[in-house]
Parts: sequence; structure tokens; C-alpha cells
Amino acid sequence: MSSLSTTHPPRIPTNGWLPAILLAAAILLPPGLNLVQYWLHNPLYGYGLWVPVLAAALAWHRGASAGPARKGWLTATVIVGYLSLLPVLRVVQIANPDWRMIDWLLAGGAVVALLALVFRLGGPALLARWWFPICFLLTAVPWSTSAERAFTTHAVPATASVAAEMLWAVGIAAVDEGNTLRTAVGPIGVSEDCSGIRGFQLAVMAALFWGGFLGLRNGRAAAMLVGGIAIALLLNVLRVAVIVGAAVKTGDITTADRLHDPAGTVAQIALMLALPALGWWLHRGAPPPDAAVMTPDSAPGSVVAVSLRAAVGAVLWCVATEVGAEGWFRMHEAKSAPSAERWTVSRVHSIPGATESPVPTNVRENYRYSNSLVLDWKDAKGAGWRLFWLDFEKGAHSACTHNVHRPDTCLPFQDFALARQYPDLRVDLGSTGVDFHHQLFRRGGQVLHLFSVTAQDVGAVGQQTLTDWTLAGRLRAAMLGLRSQRSQMVHLLLEAPTSPTEARRAATEYLRQVLALEKRTES
Repeated sequence: MSSLSTTHPPRIPTNGWLPAILLAAAILLPPGLNLVQYWLHNPLYGYGLWVPVLAAALAWHRGASAGPARKGWLTATVIVGYLSLLPVLRVVQIANPDWRMIDWLLAGGAVVALLALVFRLGGPALLARWWFPICFLLTAVPWSTSAERAFTTHAVPATASVAAEMLWAVGIAAVDEGNTLRTAVGPIGVSEDCSGIRGFQLAVMAALFWGGFLGLRNGRAAAMLVGGIAIALLLNVLRVAVIVGAAVKTGDITTADRLHDPAGTVAQIALMLALPALGWWLHRGAPPPDAAVMTPDSAPGSVVAVSLRAAVGAVLWCVATEVGAEGWFRMHEAKSAPSAERWTVSRVHSIPGATESPVPTNVRENYRYSNSLVLDWKDAKGAGWRLFWLDFEKGAHSACTHNVHRPDTCLPFQDFALARQYPDLRVDLGSTGVDFHHQLFRRGGQVLHLFSVTAQDVGAVGQQTLTDWTLAGRLRAAMLGLRSQRSQMVHLLLEAPTSPTEARRAATEYLRQVLALEKRTES
């Protein structure tokens, strides 16, 4: 007996891990169900699928030896408090799938509860090992919408400016005009996709992983993070410069579109290769890791720091939370009797000269739609019109993207500035009507009239086109059991210096030709 105990360093006994694993799963399940929608349907956060795997790898690499467990009231209060808030948070989140504050409350609460569980299992010794892998999970949580906009707003023109300087340095003329580079083959826009935000977020995640994996501390860890971000931004600028330079050299402006995706893939691969190389270089000559944190010969933890009954109860509570949240919305939807009619866009129309065009590349990449239509035509005066229609069969999934990419936030990345907001345009359609936002945008001497609407099928009230994104409106949607089941976006653009009255008259005529009532079968 003594020989066995002296040969191997003591660790937390296996029979103490099963309840802990069940409780950890119960803690992580609710934010995981929420965040996986972003990871699967928002390309900006596709890397999030790897974050839990990498966090587990970091925890495994750091080992699981621990000191005595701490069965205090504080850790139990933190875990129970988090689990108690889950029903409310999940109902609010389902009603508002694009509300980033709820995403952070769910994920942040789970991280705090997980830290409390780790402290309860192995005291300060285990917490010193695992606090970083647990907090690393937060890199998979989407940024706030305002933070995304702020980054892209400043990064797009900066990228275009630096790329223009690089092109001039190699003898290629490129005049920086905000978010556009004026070249010999024509203007080439630097879109939101070229802001470098994807590379920036990927660099932050990967730099933190390699810094933690290699045990970098203090200044070396900071250098790893700053260096990773710098490499990501540099690669993004080089990508833009190469795309524009290739278009000029070939004399074909369409080369820029063809190289857009391949160049982005090459830049991401280069980033993923450069970061571990940077980490290895910074790791050379670094002092050895803190023995108190990284060595496996700590004192043993208690046999049962978490009871199996409590762990199973937590799992059942999370299951009941999901079932209860679904029941909350179904109860409200069953009580209502929404109209069996809703409007949609019909491919059958009578617009003279209208031709169907492919969906632009950046739209295909950023929107996970199920159906689409793009029409282009010119009216009798030669003014250009374009209709966009995107249909999302899964409203909750698509809300993660289309509620963020609204015209007033996306058009500025094409150097358009909002000049005026007009009253909504009412388009009567049989027994119902559709209200389109009417906005006027300018880019230099170019004028753009935009008529837009986002319609959502809400089980409890039917089809609606107005969404209240205020705090009170979001909480009201949760209380009333309102959730989106399907949604549509319609944008009608007129590119001509037409008077508002004439633009509204023509838009009404065209929209009546493409909109149609659609009968739906009530379940």
C-alpha cells in the first residue's frame, strides 16, 4: 500500500471527477447552445468551434493535480446563483438572438461558475492551473455590435490608405479615396470584409492559446499578443495590395473579385503558421514555468468535492430550463391566432427590362439565407434600379447576422453617407400593407434612394416589420413570448438624383409588382 502511494504523486481520486464533470457540463451547456448559432451561421465567429477544444487542450497540458478541496458556502452560492438565473436568461436570449449583452451574461456567468467549481475541487492550486483555460473560452463570445462597427469603421479606410502607399512604392498608381482605391482599371472598393476584423479576432484567440500553451508570462505574453495582432493586420493590408495590384497588372477589374476569397484563405493560413513560430521564438530563453503551478506533485484533493446527487440535479435543471423556455414560447404562440396571410417576394413580375443577377460575393459570404433574388433594370428615364431579396427560413439563426448588417451601417463602408431620412413608404398589398424605410445616401455627386424593410414571422403575433431594439422592447418580447421563426429582407435602390416624390411614386409601382401575398398552412 505504501509503495503504491510513494511511487505515484497523489491526485484527485477518479470517483470525485464524475460529479464534477457532470456539473461542468451543466454549467457550459446553456451558453454553448447559444453560441453555437454564431459559430455555425456567422462567418466572423466560425473559429469559435475550435475554442472549447483548445481550452480543453490547455487544461490537459497544465495537468490536474490539486490541493485540498474548499467546500465553502461562497463557491456553492456562485454556482447555484448562476444556475438559478438560467431560465430567465435563456428566455430573453431566445426572444433576442442577436443581443450580444445576453451572450456575454450567459458566457461570463458560466466562466465565473466554472472558476468557483475548480476552486471547490482543488483549491488555489487547481485554480492557478486552470483559470487561464477557462477564461480562454471568452474568446469565442461575439463582440458587441458597437465594437464591431467601431473597428471596421476605422480599419477599412486605414487599410485602404496603407495598401495605396504599398502599391505606389512598387510603381502601381492607386489613389486613396476613403474606402475606395482609384486605379488605372477603375475604382476598387475596400469592403467591410477587408477591414481585417476576422484576422484580428483569430490572432487574439491563437496568440492567447500559444502564449498559454508555451507558458509565456508577463512581457513575453504581451509581446505574443501584440505581435500576433500586428502580423494579422499586416497580412490583411498585403492581401488588399496584392488583389488590387493583380487587377491593375492584368488590366481586368474583375480579377479583384476572383482573388478575394483565395487571398483571404492564404492570409489566414500564413497567420496560423506565423503565430506558433512567433511563440517559439519568444519562448527561447524564457525562465521555467512556476513550479507551484505546473508541477504535478501537489497535495491530493478530497474524494467527493461535489456530490453526485447535486451534479445530476444540475444537469436535470438545465434540461428543464430548455424545455421550459421552449414551452414558454409555444404557450404564447398557441394562444394567438395570427393571420394566415403574409407577404413575400415573387419571381413572377412584369417590370420591363428587369434581369436577374447573381448575389454579390460579400453577401453570399456574410448571410446564411435560404432563398434570394437580385433584379436590375432601368426605367424610362434611364435611371438604374436594383432589388435585393433575401429569405431566411430560420429566423433565429439569421438574426445573428442580418439584424447587424443593416443598410445604415453597411452602406458607409462603400463611402455612402446618410443624407436624409424620409417618412416610411406605405405599400398597400391586398388586405395588408408593408412599410418601407426611405433613406437618401450620397457619395460625392452620386445619389442613392434606398427603400428597405425587414419582416419577421413571429409565432405569437404573425408577420411584423417593426422591431424594438431598446432594452424595454427586448425584455417585452421575452415576456410576451415573441420569437422570430422566419424573416425576409427587401432592399430597393434607385441610383439617380430623382426628387423624393418621384422616387416614392416609382418605388411604390415597382414594389407592387414584385410583392405578393402568400398563404401559409397553420399547424
